[in-house]
Amino acid sequence: MVEVLPRTRAEIERGIAQNLHPGAQVWLWCRDQGELELAVGDARPGVAMRTDHLLPWMSMTKPLVAAAVMQCVERQQLQLDTPVCSYLPDFAQQGKQAITLRHLLTHTAGLRAAASNNDSRPWQQIIASICAAAPEKDWPAGQKAGYHIASSWYILGELVQIVDGRMINQYVRQEIFVPLGMRDSWLALDEPAALAYGQRLAMSYRTDGQTMRANPASVDRAELAHIRPGASGRGPAHDLGRFYRMLLNHGELDGQRLLSSQSVALMTSRQRSGMMDQTFRQVMDWGLGLMINSAHLTPLDLLPYNFGPGAHRDTFGHGGAQSSISFADSQRQVAAVIIFNGMPGEPRHHARMRPLLAALWEDINAICPMASS
Repeated sequence: MVEVLPRTRAEIERGIAQNLHPGAQVWLWCRDQGELELAVGDARPGVAMRTDHLLPWMSMTKPLVAAAVMQCVERQQLQLDTPVCSYLPDFAQQGKQAITLRHLLTHTAGLRAAASNNDSRPWQQIIASICAAAPEKDWPAGQKAGYHIASSWYILGELVQIVDGRMINQYVRQEIFVPLGMRDSWLALDEPAALAYGQRLAMSYRTDGQTMRANPASVDRAELAHIRPGASGRGPAHDLGRFYRMLLNHGELDGQRLLSSQSVALMTSRQRSGMMDQTFRQVMDWGLGLMINSAHLTPLDLLPYNFGPGAHRDTFGHGGAQSSISFADSQRQVAAVIIFNGMPGEPRHHARMRPLLAALWEDINAICPMASS
């Protein structure tokens, strides 16, 4: 029997031996071979990782929220270059009148410190605090860039609710996950759903110290139910892969159209080019809610959450904090999702991801020869 993704597996197993993670999932699609999946190591103590385990997506959640916004734009409920305060008047406080949806989607709004993903307050209190926050000093909207971990994504979620009526987790579940067949994907899990999944909910681990420490919050029912639009997505790697296949196919998958080809083109092309990212401290390009390959601007060994040495210049995707990467390459017609359940800290994560992505591209070139042409 031919081993699936042998070089990739070897790198994951090397990381397990180094206590960087207990396990991982990898999903790969290429035009001529279809889908390939890998599940290595453990999902929980004594529970082997399977391809149907639900893993945290962290910031890989952000493109899903961007897609929800673009659906509302297509329906003419929202406009990219309209000030946010036109929909949410309280947002105009402290001189934020010029900030638009486009600024939120390209991380150019200057609101990085206005919220965090560790905030457990009720939704409306978080929204009110972001509305009351002042933009960063010397940051005219759109003229500087810096990755916004949480604040802009709460506001984007609120805007969807204002024009549609549904909370962002309900909207994404009903308008994106279910139509795409992402049946095990969620932005928030209520208690009955969490109980039904049981041990299919993989646990995440902190591996940045001498010992590997389980993160109980990763399977805590109250935490699972908390909506963080930029970070609370969860599901198997193959579910998230369907989203990227839809984007590769210009907004449609298996007869279900989620986005127009024009919306996909906007999301996946450079809307912010050659700007220094004040958070990552590297020059990085961005689409609408998606990272665009910036390896031509910044060396791969310095570029955080990159797509590896085989990625075309126009490859798009997103990373998840210290744990994951997802991307699609339209030129080579491949897409991939990699999720570790160990968070070893930023430097060690990037150090493990570089050889893993190199190995993945070696496997891609071996099994998808048309993709390397």
